[in-house]
Amino acid sequence: MSPTHSVTPRVAATWLAPTVALLVVVAGFVEVARDARMTDARLVAGAAVVLTTALACALFRRAPGLALGLVLVTGLFQVTTGAALLAVQLTAPLVAFGTSRYGSTAVLWLSGVALPFAPVLAFMYLGSDGVYVSSDLVTILLSSGGGHLVGPALVGFGSLAYFLLPWFLGLVLRGRERTSLSRQDEQAALAALDEAREERAAATEIARLQAGNARLARDVHDVVGHSLAVILAQAESAQYLADDDPDAAKRAMASIAASARQSLRDVRAVLGSTGTPTPAGLLPQGSLQSLIDDVRTAGVQVEDAESGEPRDLTFEEQTVAFRVLQEMLTNALKHGCRDRAVSVRRSWCGEPSHTARTGPAGRTTYLLVEVANAVSPETERGVGGRGIAGLRQRLEPFGGHLSVRTAPLPDGGATFTASAYLPLS
Repeated sequence: MSPTHSVTPRVAATWLAPTVALLVVVAGFVEVARDARMTDARLVAGAAVVLTTALACALFRRAPGLALGLVLVTGLFQVTTGAALLAVQLTAPLVAFGTSRYGSTAVLWLSGVALPFAPVLAFMYLGSDGVYVSSDLVTILLSSGGGHLVGPALVGFGSLAYFLLPWFLGLVLRGRERTSLSRQDEQAALAALDEAREERAAATEIARLQAGNARLARDVHDVVGHSLAVILAQAESAQYLADDDPDAAKRAMASIAASARQSLRDVRAVLGSTGTPTPAGLLPQGSLQSLIDDVRTAGVQVEDAESGEPRDLTFEEQTVAFRVLQEMLTNALKHGCRDRAVSVRRSWCGEPSHTARTGPAGRTTYLLVEVANAVSPETERGVGGRGIAGLRQRLEPFGGHLSVRTAPLPDGGATFTASAYLPLS
């Protein structure tokens, strides 16, 4: 619909009431002025009837309750004073229409009760002495002569129909408007619901992508950090090889190259993963034992112990256990004393002391991965940071947790121990 078509009815409705009121004033005063039988008192009363009728027409849309009151007061005024019945009062049904079309619920009910009193006022007016009619048209309608259209006995009932028909028309239009508004509200609610669903789906997708990016960053951090730590340890160990042993130097360089190639393969695998991401991340290449062997290959002494009966791990359990041990060993290589051994312990199903002290509540089956290494006093003050926080973030979604502790050494420094508890299904 064009803007012109939507504005024109609104403008017409806005100017309808003032226009009708103005016409009533002009026509009413002309009607009163042309009646030569008008005395001064009747002239004043007729002018009052014209003005109240015009005001009622002007207010039928904006204040239909007040307009209805003016019509009833005007009728009572004419019954009690014998003021002239004017032709411009034939516009009164416009007020009846306004009460049912534009009035509030209270005005609607009040008009439904008040309008049946129209025939009562008509009979009272016709039964009063000194009835005065200014308009010939109204005279014809009220006449009881045999040659006229209707008699006064039917005027009351005719006036009832004359008011009720516009009132019912306004009621029908009111119902149609309410139905249309209800339909529009329903459509708006459905549109808002669809928009909310789209926003929720978009937010879910954004959260999924952000979680995937976080897992990707964590996997890259673990892979690159571990590989660089191993390569650094191998390079530092190569510094202490004998100058007259070129074969040992070649083996060290070959080991560094192998570690770098494996790191590149792992990074490519992480970046090239297209499967559905999981909270655990991408399944790594290798096993827990291969991580320990890599550290040994770097020239670091490792004390490895395993207790309990190993069990088959699910995809997510295997991924979490691998990444946790990988980060623990990386921290040991970065912060530990190179001349001290790194202790690695794996315990399947746990021990009663661990279960009672720090094991997951209500769980009897879990994997304990514990790494201990010596640190210097300077390093001890800097232990922690993003590596420890990353370990906790990996374990918590699966009901696991991480505990860290330090114990002083007799010759200075301390032993830093990280224990990861991973519940098993």
